[in-house]
Amino acid sequence: MTFGRYFVLLLFLAPVLMGKAQPQPYYAFDNLDGMTQHVCVRSMAQSADGMMWLATERGLYSYDGYHVINRSMGNEVVDSLKVGSFNHLLAVDDSLIIGCEKGLLSFDLKTHRFRSLAYVEGEMVKGMARIGSTLWVATRTALYKDGQIHSPSPANIISLYSDEQRLYIGTMNAVYRYSPQTQQLETITDDVTYAACFLYDPHNHYLWIGTASYVMVWDIRAMKSVFTIKVPVAKSLTTDQYGNTLIGTDNGLFLVEKNRWVRSVSHDARRENSLAGDAVWSLYRDRSNTIWIGTNSGVSVVPGDGWMTTYTLPSITGEGTGNQFFCVYRDSKERLWLGGSNGLLCLEHLGAENQTYRWYRMNDARYPIRHNRIRVITETSKGSLLVGGDMGLMRYDEVSQQFQRFVIEEDPYNWVYGIRESGNGDFVLTTFTATYLVALDETSPRVSVTSTLPREVLPANEDIVHDLLARYGLSGKYLSAYDDTRGGMVLLGGTDRFSVLDTKKLNKARSNRSLAITDIRINGERYIDREALLRGKLVLLPGDRIVEVLFSDYVYSGEASHHFLYRLDEGAWTPVHSDNNTITLTHLTPGRYTLYLRFSDATTEALSLEIKVKAPWYASTGAKVLYIVVICCLIYGVYFTIRQRKRIKQEQVEHDAQLLKAKQKENELLSDNEYLASQLRLQLLAKAGEEGVLSDDEKILLKLTKLIEENLSDTELNVNTLSELSGISSKQLYRKIKALTGMTAVAYIRDQRLKKAASLLAKGTFTVSEVMYMVGFSNASYFARCFAEAYKTLPSEYKG
Repeated sequence: MTFGRYFVLLLFLAPVLMGKAQPQPYYAFDNLDGMTQHVCVRSMAQSADGMMWLATERGLYSYDGYHVINRSMGNEVVDSLKVGSFNHLLAVDDSLIIGCEKGLLSFDLKTHRFRSLAYVEGEMVKGMARIGSTLWVATRTALYKDGQIHSPSPANIISLYSDEQRLYIGTMNAVYRYSPQTQQLETITDDVTYAACFLYDPHNHYLWIGTASYVMVWDIRAMKSVFTIKVPVAKSLTTDQYGNTLIGTDNGLFLVEKNRWVRSVSHDARRENSLAGDAVWSLYRDRSNTIWIGTNSGVSVVPGDGWMTTYTLPSITGEGTGNQFFCVYRDSKERLWLGGSNGLLCLEHLGAENQTYRWYRMNDARYPIRHNRIRVITETSKGSLLVGGDMGLMRYDEVSQQFQRFVIEEDPYNWVYGIRESGNGDFVLTTFTATYLVALDETSPRVSVTSTLPREVLPANEDIVHDLLARYGLSGKYLSAYDDTRGGMVLLGGTDRFSVLDTKKLNKARSNRSLAITDIRINGERYIDREALLRGKLVLLPGDRIVEVLFSDYVYSGEASHHFLYRLDEGAWTPVHSDNNTITLTHLTPGRYTLYLRFSDATTEALSLEIKVKAPWYASTGAKVLYIVVICCLIYGVYFTIRQRKRIKQEQVEHDAQLLKAKQKENELLSDNEYLASQLRLQLLAKAGEEGVLSDDEKILLKLTKLIEENLSDTELNVNTLSELSGISSKQLYRKIKALTGMTAVAYIRDQRLKKAASLLAKGTFTVSEVMYMVGFSNASYFARCFAEAYKTLPSEYKG
């Protein structure tokens, strides 16, 4: 083995040799798989509400612990400006300042609206910083203070950093420090190449400077380099809660511990929980000490100091060998026992300087056991630890730190699944085939079976985990769980990792926890207006069939999370799917609803959302009013038609009676040779000419007059009827009557009716109504008006 290989092995085993395992030592990560894969994340920030924001080459993303949403996709402002990739991010009050490839943007966190900050339009932003209320922005050629070019300003700027009091400016070959109080720009060092990132250590007054080939730690007071670390192109720097310094580079993540031990973490395609990408572009430590690692292929997350701490197996043992922990236990001596598919692990003084571990496995020289499959761990009332598995039953010896094996000769397999202590000091063992009541004799390797019982049905691990998490209002995917109520601790076993849940911290966190609706997606494609979301009132259109309500508690603690319930109006409380924190409502009928949401361990609603579903136009209030109006009109129309028909029928009867009576009287007049039609024809003939010879047109007029007289009582008599009776076209009728009488055909027909009426009224034999019907009028008022126009008097007053 070469010296280099020894050195790498020594770096990897260093945490183990030091005797203390740190939680999550950057071996296994919570990756945002499927949400930010193949996206280069270049900067990150956290807003006041807890939302994480990611600046990427594809725009701005938000992440609430469950949902990743691209906020800039399809945005008119971003598309029109063509700003390119989003490279830098800074949370300022209620806004995000975004440094882009070609310009500077502001994003309003309340309305989610973008706007351009035009003073660096078209320029690549190299860095941003804030001191007090002053915003500093650096481009390659200038430094801006609140939108104004600041002087002095170095040339060829690469990066900008602030320790909240001073600015640090990196260029192609130097590092500068600027104090806004003294307005002095001083050179820290001019012996660097491409100063890309900074980190200030206030405790030691060190400035970490990341360059193209190394990270230099510079003593600000002594103005000299303390030590350097060779890395390939440093891109970002931060620290974690354990005092480690993290360096993001073109070749993964580097960790520098307090003792200056350096180790690297890189992407391993064989492990799904390895670092997300090969190059680490950005590092961010949020308010809960969670570490966010932005790579060229998504984001990796290391949970911080919340109520749950996760440990990975390699961080304990320094080995790459794994184990699926199907049973976990904490005994009265505060030792952790983790058993599963690859033996039994015993941990003492977890997290302390004197932490130790023992791994019991088959063929292990120091801690051997007969079989690696561990199924159950328990402690007796006398403090003895018993372990069951595919090797049978084992008892732990405190002196030798070894296990004594017991054999059940009556059982063909000796696979022990369950152990519980009976009231008289005996034990009930459940194996693959049966359940036995047994007595243990420490001097004998055999189990003394008192009686064989029907095999007990043991609860499944999944049910135990689910019930235990539900008791604390949580959800998550684990293989095993143990509740140590005495120690205020819950152990959760997984694959190659285990978690320790501090119930005291959890209960304290419950008093400060929050819940918020982060977005509402309609029909799987569009998001509602942000202002409507802030009002807590949602208005849905008739075509909005699928409504997805996205919410979050802004907890980034890894696998375990709070468990939630929701209900619509006064319906039953329904569990929310723990994987995505999304409530899906489908096919809501028009009306008003209220959606309630709460933590599963709470009794009152954490928040509510008012929902109004608009009816389609044909079912809207206006449409219903219109329907009522139309129906009323139809009813009135039917009623009016029936009434009119009755009236017309009655008038027709009266008309016929009056006409019959008039005809009878007219016949009486005929016998006295006073037939008005003959007299009228003679008068017309007399007027036809002095010689008594009628022209052809006059003969036609005489013919037409005769036809009119013969059909005078017909109310439907008009020009068309006269044309059909005479065989003369309507146009010719109009022309000839106009030429001979000076009247239109319509006026001439009316004139003949009125002359006939005057003649009949002059006789005094007929009433006005009888005359009206005899000459073809059906409306008394219209008849009176026409008669008065022609004879300057009413029909009732006419004397001839």
